[in-house]
Amino acid sequence: MSFSRRGKMFRPFPDFIRKIAVVSLGSPPDKSRIGVFLELMERFGVECLIPDFLFLPGTDSVIPAASRHNAKDFAACWRDESVDLIISARGGYGSARLFESIQWDALPCRDIPVLGYSDITAFHLAMLKCGKGIPVATPMAQDIPAVCVSDRASASMRGAIERALSQSVCKRVPALEFPGQIIEKRDLRKVWIMKPGRASGRLIPANLTAFASLVGTHLMPSLQGAIPLFEDVGEPPYKIARCLNQIRQSGHFAKFAGIALGSFRNCGPESLLRDVFADFAESFNGPVLGGVPFGHLKATLSFVVGEKVMMCAYKYPCFEEVRTS
Repeated sequence: MSFSRRGKMFRPFPDFIRKIAVVSLGSPPDKSRIGVFLELMERFGVECLIPDFLFLPGTDSVIPAASRHNAKDFAACWRDESVDLIISARGGYGSARLFESIQWDALPCRDIPVLGYSDITAFHLAMLKCGKGIPVATPMAQDIPAVCVSDRASASMRGAIERALSQSVCKRVPALEFPGQIIEKRDLRKVWIMKPGRASGRLIPANLTAFASLVGTHLMPSLQGAIPLFEDVGEPPYKIARCLNQIRQSGHFAKFAGIALGSFRNCGPESLLRDVFADFAESFNGPVLGGVPFGHLKATLSFVVGEKVMMCAYKYPCFEEVRTS
């Protein structure tokens, strides 16, 4: 399978990124789709490191390969000083289990970006817990060909990686207005207000069900004053409500400074989802934004996990206007 050479292509990585390691942090990747990614990276002049066990099959399409093999690959890529960043081949399932198979204390201290989203956000949360690396919520290797035909998705991904590395160098960085200073104007038209207000904190982009699965475990970091940005795919409204209820009853709503909602593709009727969100917004004291273009989208936007933001929920259409339109 080869990637079409028609049309303009946009580089999703900053120019100083010269070598990328592709690892399996979730389910086994598709060889043909990774092949397309590698061909595209060659066109951009980016070297790719493919570790030994990347294509090791799982027991089926859901259960990933043995964690010890993927953990060995991840550790080898982490130790390779020529590698500028690590990207997950795909999402799927198993990132939280894989995290426990890695001997983090034995790894050298490196401010290296680790890219992915969906189930990989469980891995990102655990990274925050142990204070290792820089988690960045971006499309994964299998998604990159779709990103490269979108100038906005490519620019967002480049910007997130640049912010991640600059923040690792300069620890005292000013908080960016969210979403105004992070999302382009054309995407701000999609954002709506469920509950107005302002809040400052650390932005935590996360898959909702993956986040809920870590509640009460030793992998969940401290989220006092955090602003989660939740997304999901293929979950019916009652399961979305169940996850939100688990997070609320665990006491996390009392910790959050604000809440943002991304894409919930194939999660049931939009009107029913918004009623679910409205019900939980009533029990939350801070501002709530919806419609952020983040999640299982062809051109999802990218964010640094844990970056400092000032959430401003005043400038966008109100929830009632959106719900009745």
